[in-house]
Amino acid sequence: LVLSSAPGVASPAEGLRAGGDITVTASDVTGIKAGNVAASVAISIAGGGASVAIAASPATNTIDDRVRANVDASSLTSTGGSVDLSATSDNRVEALSVAAALAISAGLYTGAAAGAGATATNKIGGNAATPQLTEASITGGSAVAADTGLSVQASDTSDITANVLGIAVAGGAGGVGVGVSTTLNEIGGLVTAYVADSTARTTTGDLAIGADATQTIDVLSVAVAAGTSGAGAGAEATAKITNTVSAYARSVALTAGGQVRVAADSDQTATADTAGAGAG
Repeated sequence: LVLSSAPGVASPAEGLRAGGDITVTASDVTGIKAGNVAASVAISIAGGGASVAIAASPATNTIDDRVRANVDASSLTSTGGSVDLSATSDNRVEALSVAAALAISAGLYTGAAAGAGATATNKIGGNAATPQLTEASITGGSAVAADTGLSVQASDTSDITANVLGIAVAGGAGGVGVGVSTTLNEIGGLVTAYVADSTARTTTGDLAIGADATQTIDVLSVAVAAGTSGAGAGAEATAKITNTVSAYARSVALTAGGQVRVAADSDQTATADTAGAGAG
């Protein structure tokens, strides 16, 4: 939501005036829950034959949103209440990717090969060209006044949970199994609250500018392979949080009957576990 001096929206000359509270909010809730399973089975019982089984399970999930609550080149006045600007983002990705391959060769002079590969790529705000944005701001020469309190708050909650499994089993004479599991997970973007080139004041209450982010990545990548003659298994997991959280005031006049608070807070947790086992 943007309030500006564009036609049809409050301009500094007209202004927006209320005896009670004024609230400007923008919010987005986005969730992806994805499951991808691939399986392959090959059985050979004839002499001189071979059985080959290959399974691949790729999964890609992306969330890119821009949430903005902004007062630009406008006038807001609450003569008997508060003024609150808030932008909130709540993004969640839950992903499951499984690939399983089974090859069995039961005849004489035969062979068996099984290969399984599972991948999952999950990104929230991973687009460098248009990064995810959660913003609450007062800009462009705006004049915002409140009686009991004024708040400019941006909040982001982002979570990624992923489980990836690749399993390959080759049985019989000359059985070879290869299992691979990889997952890449990233949370990025900008969470910001600010007042710039404007005035903001309260008569009796506090004036607060705040940005906060709580972001979690929890992923598990497992690869299992078994073969009578040979087996190989490889698992990889990457978890990265690169977002920026900021709160500030620039070229402004801030006046409050109570306290003036400017604060940015970030709580980030990234956990990536891997396990691989091969028997042959």
